[in-house]
Amino acid sequence: MGKVIEERISKVIDGSPDSIQNFVATGGGLELFVWLGLIYLKLHLKDKTFRKELDQRIPSGMIADDYEWDVLHHIHTVVRCFFVPTTIEANVFGSMMVLPCRQEGSPDQFDFGDLHFGQTMMLRLGGTAIVVVFNDSAGALRFFQENVLDKITGPINELQAREIMTEFALLNMHLKERPIYQSELDMLNETHRIVARLPDRPELDEWSYELRGQMLWNALGHAWPQLRFAGATKEEVERVVLTGTLSILFDDQGNFVTSPGNFPGNAAEEALTKS
Repeated sequence: MGKVIEERISKVIDGSPDSIQNFVATGGGLELFVWLGLIYLKLHLKDKTFRKELDQRIPSGMIADDYEWDVLHHIHTVVRCFFVPTTIEANVFGSMMVLPCRQEGSPDQFDFGDLHFGQTMMLRLGGTAIVVVFNDSAGALRFFQENVLDKITGPINELQAREIMTEFALLNMHLKERPIYQSELDMLNETHRIVARLPDRPELDEWSYELRGQMLWNALGHAWPQLRFAGATKEEVERVVLTGTLSILFDDQGNFVTSPGNFPGNAAEEALTKS
């Protein structure tokens, strides 16, 4: 898998967002999707060896103890497609978006985030952020493109990449009718084919701001000092984020935030005051 996927992808990701987009446009979408899936799957497996608490004096299970392993069956089947020759129907692929990213609050060239229950991952490499959903058959991407993408008028920053990851995960979790994935095996001809059963048009369940707040805090909580609430404690910032209405992607008027000075906006400041 390393030679088939990782060596080729490593040459692509060293480039700009345009180079990755061109790679996808010229037929590399499957390879990129599988490469991201391999990272996601390997990290989940590695979490079997990592304690929830670093302090050995504190009784603790492993991070992976909370994972629902059955939901990883689909991505495991997909990422093995180059090892077990497989035909994958186009509607099996999940949402994937590549965005230019500006460094604003962190000197780090790399960032990784994942939301397990939303089967969503974000990978930032320098000036490029990639967001992917593994089990939505591009349902989240469709809603994001129709309602959000045109409002993003420039490169995003590091924290905005994490908010977009959260939005993709939420859209996936709010799909009213989930994709059904099936493997079709032809033992005589030794072929394997992955197909998806989908509704004619995806629809969303009623939006849960409580869930959005919880997932956004999971994605951003580690960076709460960068959320720029003057004089606020971590607990106060957490209460505002958990309302589910905070955005660092858009201001109170729905305009794309290009300057840290435009964040967090009056609505968030009022929520902080009331908290």
